[in-house]
Amino acid sequence: MAKAAKAADQFMNFAGVESRTDAVDSTVAEETELRTGLSVRGKLIWLIHQVEWWPTVLTGNIDNIRMAISTRKGLGIVPALTDDGTVCIMENRMVGAAAAGLAEDDSPKKLTFLPPVPIASPTLSVYIASTQNHADAVDKLCAMRIGFTTSELDSAAYTEIVETWGW
Repeated sequence: MAKAAKAADQFMNFAGVESRTDAVDSTVAEETELRTGLSVRGKLIWLIHQVEWWPTVLTGNIDNIRMAISTRKGLGIVPALTDDGTVCIMENRMVGAAAAGLAEDDSPKKLTFLPPVPIASPTLSVYIASTQNHADAVDKLCAMRIGFTTSELDSAAYTEIVETWGW
């Protein structure tokens, strides 16, 4: 169970989440839920400053792996960047990776948001899928770490964030 969010932070916090591709068909989007600890009564938001991800599934000739963070649950697909509630999309294109000698990639990828992305949702959904159902992509792990601070808002600003990103 997630801890309740606290008042404004001076330093960045990190929330980690691990996601696996589908155990049978890696093109089927899998969803992992991350609790933020935010509530409508708290008038607190997360300011997402960065997202780091480790696509540890990159062994073999996987076409590409896509992950997304969204405020919307139960989509059944990896949402597009333009879909309501999508915070970000990470994609790693690895066409012919093994043949090119790039089969292992253990360095994190990092997205930085300036200004940070404000989120008021009590949960975030992380989606993962590959573009081709390949044996090397089935039931593989990807890890993600979200760097955020919390901030207090007045009622008008809080309502604006909720209307923009959803609850």
